[in-house]
Amino acid sequence: MAAASPTLFVTNGQSAVATLQHAGFTGDFVSWDDVLHDGPVPTQQPPEVLLETRAAFIAACGWAEKENVRARFEQRDATLANAASYDEVVLWFEHDLYDQLQLLQILDRLAGLDLTTPVSLICEAEFVSESSPERLQALHQVRPLVMPDQYTLAQAAWKALGESTPEPLAALLDVDTTALPFLHAALHRLAEEYPHTKNGLSRTEQQILDVVAGGVHAPGALFQATQAQEDAKFMGDASFWLRLAALTQGPHPLLHTTDHTPFQPPPLGKPPAAFLNQRLHLSESGHAVHQRTAAAIHLNGIDRWIGGVHLQGTSAWRWNGTAFSQH
Repeated sequence: MAAASPTLFVTNGQSAVATLQHAGFTGDFVSWDDVLHDGPVPTQQPPEVLLETRAAFIAACGWAEKENVRARFEQRDATLANAASYDEVVLWFEHDLYDQLQLLQILDRLAGLDLTTPVSLICEAEFVSESSPERLQALHQVRPLVMPDQYTLAQAAWKALGESTPEPLAALLDVDTTALPFLHAALHRLAEEYPHTKNGLSRTEQQILDVVAGGVHAPGALFQATQAQEDAKFMGDASFWLRLAALTQGPHPLLHTTDHTPFQPPPLGKPPAAFLNQRLHLSESGHAVHQRTAAAIHLNGIDRWIGGVHLQGTSAWRWNGTAFSQH
């Protein structure tokens, strides 16, 4: 199968692809398009099982039809598997959690291909869509090749992500990961999505309650205010709406809308005015959890996947800021 162009660019999403094309880059482009920090990620299963699992999760979130996701992922995977037919593969990613998990998956796949094709990696602490064409061209001029230690680290981290306990993730936080300079911060941020030992909230959930308690009540403003608290923004609004919806559910909801109707994430695309005009408030339980006199996981339980770890019920792995424990 002959490649349509000399260079294959692989990046995080359609926005990055459009930005690179606008900057004058030509070649074949792969948009990875998967939120690997959300939902089950069985990294040790065959690629077709992983693909099916991810397609089912994305469809269950209401983000796309399962058949469409499956078709996109099959084409994406097939193009990457054909990397040997290109003169060069350029991986162009960012420093945040969303990108770093995608990069692990891609490097793990490429490591298994025994390529002679050069693979380079451009990854800086900046966002592609916010960079000028001149800056992107300058980065491309000095792009470094991916080294064996980067493949090795990516393979180990990708495997750890799919383990059924967070202990392999914890082990990675204690070793040298400078071969992939942004990986440690990304994995630490992933650890913060586990329920905290003090009140059973993930960092994202804690930030939401903090912002609501501070007087911000509109969904759009909540999203912007919580994102402003991130060192490296990684969460899209679709994932954020699911977090908000979950906080309004359960036996003891922590948030409620003004009229106490269920909070429903909007369809993908520009949210309608009726959605943006909603207001969210702390419930009595929300106040208690926010003040750390109650634990969310005891009030409402949990049913959430982080990589290969299924957090379920009222007893689950917790994170205290530096280490995991099981409660």
